Amino acid sequence: MVSRDERFPMEVALRLSWNSSLEGPLFLDMDANVVEPIEVEQEYQGGDVYGALWVMDNPIDTAEKPFIGMQFDQDNEAYEFYNSYRGRLGFSVRKDYINKSKKDKNVTTSRRFVCSKQGIRSKDKRVDDASNSRAETRTNCAARMGIILLKIGKYECQDFVEEHNHELHLASTTHMMRSQRIISDVHASEIELADNSGIRPKPFFEFMGNQAGGRQSLGYTRADHYNYLRTKHQRDLKYGEPGSLLRGVVIFGAALLYDETVESFKWLLETFLESHEKKKPITIFTDQDAALASAISKVLPETCHGLCTWHLMQNGIKHLGNLMKDGSSFLSDLKKCIYQYGEEEQFENSWEQLRFDYQVENGPWLDRIFGLKHKWARCYMKNTFTGGMRSTQLSESINADLKDYTKCTLDIVQFFKHFELVVNDKHANELKAKFDSRNKLPKNAYKHTPIMVHASKVYTPLKFDLFHDEYE
Repeated sequence: MVSRDERFPMEVALRLSWNSSLEGPLFLDMDANVVEPIEVEQEYQGGDVYGALWVMDNPIDTAEKPFIGMQFDQDNEAYEFYNSYRGRLGFSVRKDYINKSKKDKNVTTSRRFVCSKQGIRSKDKRVDDASNSRAETRTNCAARMGIILLKIGKYECQDFVEEHNHELHLASTTHMMRSQRIISDVHASEIELADNSGIRPKPFFEFMGNQAGGRQSLGYTRADHYNYLRTKHQRDLKYGEPGSLLRGVVIFGAALLYDETVESFKWLLETFLESHEKKKPITIFTDQDAALASAISKVLPETCHGLCTWHLMQNGIKHLGNLMKDGSSFLSDLKKCIYQYGEEEQFENSWEQLRFDYQVENGPWLDRIFGLKHKWARCYMKNTFTGGMRSTQLSESINADLKDYTKCTLDIVQFFKHFELVVNDKHANELKAKFDSRNKLPKNAYKHTPIMVHASKVYTPLKFDLFHDEYE
């Protein structure tokens, strides 16, 4: 006897009949109100259930599920529809084959989307007997949806199998399905900011979950969080992202200000120049503080003043609300204006089109930031040296370190003593980097190549490794 509570989730209420002449269990009917034990004519001993048919007690409305002959404007639209359908039903989707046009490789002629449990895992030929093999997840499920491109330019569903041969996921666990998990652009920027600020992934993931109202509402798992950071670090090192070369923070000076007025900021900048023999920085990134911007223009008129793009996006969320929500087309178009367009004319035309398309012609916040376009748009910033940075994220690590050493209950003398600990810690990191650059010889596979020998002497170990990879 197998009870419902022992074998099936609350979403599934089925009567099971076992027939020894069949290859597997057969589910005869569905009853959403069944609460008594499920009757089994022959005791079920467990094992594979590939021949079973599972049905949920909250069936999808006909208008909400695919059907033969259903049409879509784009192949991605078909995937999003099928993905949304599986989210309500309780299974994960995987993209199967895709066929491209022989004349135009950018045009998809047909493709198929399948259940993530489609197929059977092949045997690993590298080992004879793996003691800790991964758990099997595939059941050769046949559920799928296939589309083809019609002559009219639309895609039509011509293959649809609805039935699954495995247990469907609970509504409370659908957020764990792989096709359901995605790290949005906003979450990605916050993860990178926390990483640059020295905040560990685990506590920051807990914070993000609480902010979203629970982990299930976040849209990704802790493993996705770690994987995103690992992939980003590997990509930066592989392609020589400038930001990765300047990942450390060097403290050139610090001051304690009584207020944040123009005069206070002027004194700060003038004192900074005096302590550094009048050497002026090429570029300065700040938030949209008007007093600081005014002081920079007066004291450092030749220095390029850029606006932190992360703060820019956060201010956009405050002023534009739902237009800036994750995945919105407005957010995508705005980011293109900030990061993508390299020509001024292209930027100007796209900005006007954005204002017109989203009916924000008179948006006061957009008017203000457009007046500051030379401080954040790529087409205006491309000729200024920034080291690959577009924000103040690196400096945020100082704030994280200060929180480790200081408390709000400290008096002024104690504060400076603790602040000195932070500075000493940063200086120790700088000295360690200098020591390693002289103590560790870079690996050079081209010892008889003059340019590589010269590069090994003038580059830091990290930069030389990147240059070495490029030379190969």
